[in-house]
Amino acid sequence: MRKLIVFSICTILFVFGLNTILQAKTITITLWENEWEVKNNARAEQIKAFEKAYPDIHVVYQHWPWATWWQKLTASLAAGTGPDLLGMGAWSDKYGHGIIPIPESFLKEIDWEDWILPARLGATLKGKVYYIPYSTSDFMLFYNTDLFEKAGLDPNKPPTTWAELYDYAKKLTVYKNNRLVQSGFGVHCDQIPWIWQEFYVELGGHLISTDGKTAMFNNAAGIRSLNYILSFLKDGINSMEFPEAYQGFVKNVVGMVIAGTWFGGYLDYYYPSIHYGTCMLPIPEGAERVYMYDNSWGIGITKAAEKRGPEVLDACLKFLKFANTKEGHLHMIGIDGPAVRYSLLKDPRTLEWLKGYSKMQPAFETVGYLREVGKRFEPSAYAREIESYFQDILYERITPEEGLKKLQTDLQRYLNEER
Repeated sequence: MRKLIVFSICTILFVFGLNTILQAKTITITLWENEWEVKNNARAEQIKAFEKAYPDIHVVYQHWPWATWWQKLTASLAAGTGPDLLGMGAWSDKYGHGIIPIPESFLKEIDWEDWILPARLGATLKGKVYYIPYSTSDFMLFYNTDLFEKAGLDPNKPPTTWAELYDYAKKLTVYKNNRLVQSGFGVHCDQIPWIWQEFYVELGGHLISTDGKTAMFNNAAGIRSLNYILSFLKDGINSMEFPEAYQGFVKNVVGMVIAGTWFGGYLDYYYPSIHYGTCMLPIPEGAERVYMYDNSWGIGITKAAEKRGPEVLDACLKFLKFANTKEGHLHMIGIDGPAVRYSLLKDPRTLEWLKGYSKMQPAFETVGYLREVGKRFEPSAYAREIESYFQDILYERITPEEGLKKLQTDLQRYLNEER
């Protein structure tokens, strides 16, 4: 009996000890992303599948609203107390020095060259890759099909040129008692810098030289593209006092807007009653279609993870690899944008998905028109100044010519300091 008791006690201690050892070997890593319910739900499912494949790794997933995102993130990264993994986009410098480069060996392991050009450009800063993208967010034209029909426009024939976009916008604009009650095309201060950059590129312009050293947009094409956008305000198609473009679209008082592909998922999830169509951006008459978009969304590894040691880094890389398989990308497809790998653009599973979501087709088509035209204006140290100049132009405190001249001078100073 005594032997049995001793044996039982030893067995209990052994099992308890083994369980303690196993628990001690479980590595916990933290992932932060911005708050976007559709993406958050999909990511949570992905994490669940990852933890099943890697039971020794536990992922704590947290997401924060945009209103507090940058403030919380900047403070945490600066203090080295942030997450181990971070959802991020092409504004790499906003993250300061809190992100570490992805190892070259890992890039080879996942076949980095299979990622489409804009995704790789967005993730790269000074020759180093800082995150692995799972989507891009190309610009498309979104148009309200109900408002098209009311205006006598064919929803199956959206505008393809600048002249058509202006003409359609005129027909979609409605005034009552000399008051604008429906805008044909949503133009507002915070969108204009990004729309202008895309339109400028359509005229054959380069924002910044491909070596990143020279700002080069204060020219005839820059002025022409800016004046074209301003014409929607000057001619009464829109007003600075009218609801912001996206807000107006979901309220059925804006007929057309230019937005990233994320807007489609946003509309489908939060505003399913809005009937809309999509198409590639209209281009100037006789111009060659081209897209400059080098934005992408992905996940990077922070210095906080590096400080925690090689086991944590290894766990982070395992998650990145799991999330960035073709299956991992297909799981997230359409949430922020189209497929981000060349091999997935014509994958039967992607094509099957597109049958049920044809509104994303224009985003896939843009890949054929992408070229490297220099980084868009993403530096956080510069963003407020950009908006400030465009506000001055919009409220006619300075002319477009003066605004672009000052903007280029300041951006060149910024580029010189970066070198």
